[in-house]
Amino acid sequence: MNAGIAAHSAPGAVVLLVKNGQVIFHKAYGHHTYKNDARPVRTDDIFDLASVTKVSATTQVVMELYDKGSLRLNDPISKYVAATRSIKDKQDIKIKEALLHEAGYTPYIKFYEKLQPGDMSRDSSAAYPTAVADGYYLRKNYFEDVMWPVTLQSPVTTRGKYVYSDVSMYMMKEVVENITHEPLQTHLSEGLYARLGLQTMGFLPRRRFPVDRIVPTTENDNWFRNMLVQGYVNDPGAAMAGGVEGHAGLFSNANDLAILYQMLLNKGSYGGTQYYKPATVALFTSAQSKVSGRGLGFAKVAANLPSSSGLASNVSYGHSGYTGTFVGRSALRTDLHMPDQPGVPG
Repeated sequence: MNAGIAAHSAPGAVVLLVKNGQVIFHKAYGHHTYKNDARPVRTDDIFDLASVTKVSATTQVVMELYDKGSLRLNDPISKYVAATRSIKDKQDIKIKEALLHEAGYTPYIKFYEKLQPGDMSRDSSAAYPTAVADGYYLRKNYFEDVMWPVTLQSPVTTRGKYVYSDVSMYMMKEVVENITHEPLQTHLSEGLYARLGLQTMGFLPRRRFPVDRIVPTTENDNWFRNMLVQGYVNDPGAAMAGGVEGHAGLFSNANDLAILYQMLLNKGSYGGTQYYKPATVALFTSAQSKVSGRGLGFAKVAANLPSSSGLASNVSYGHSGYTGTFVGRSALRTDLHMPDQPGVPG
């Protein structure tokens, strides 16, 4: 971490390690920004999780619904999202394909390039209710009027191949909200996150916490907002969708993220409560693709989960985020002879 900070890979971070259900390391490094007077990072600071949202929010609800029998992995998305039923290249795409990033969806849509004069305002009002940054507001119903139609019209060109796509999770958010009849953030904040006792994990953190507890995204947004973003989701599409999307928008401190993933490590159980069936956790976190080796929503070592110089076993899983966040279950391979060195597990 110190080397990374010195190299300007990031101005600061929090590292938390859990072994056998116990926190064995929890430390903050550096500062919120590179400025000399920047606030030091604290262990309970809140970070923009970026694409870690995919597995910590959207995939969690999919697991819940699968567990209850409310959806099946081979169901077509069109069963739950009516707007896709009349679109030829989308009407038979399955939920499983979206979770594996094999649906063929467009990888990424630059929604901010669709902005027209009059779409943004410096002042909040009933006509411009969606805050995307301080003093920067998007007009009402922009998602419904522009973003959703553009998403529906985006081409499907690589179906059956592994092409990582944010559009997959835009679609999955629509699926889970149509089944639960609740906004994604409400279903999680009043359901799973509340039951687990998570204090910080959720969307739209500026509504819940002082801004100085939220670590800013240190990459200046030079393509959309032209400023340092703090407390608003870094991803432009998620920001324009109101701060809540299936692929990005979730914020959390390290401790809450650790609790969520300890529950998965416990085969769906935490604090005496069984949240998922063990078989459901095993299914989603194990390799389910012959193309990429990915799990359902989760990255695996065989796909793009960073491993420790090839030391991680095939039971490892997790996800990374564009803002520099990462969560992972790491298990050492058993087929290696580990040298007897201090600091190296034997």
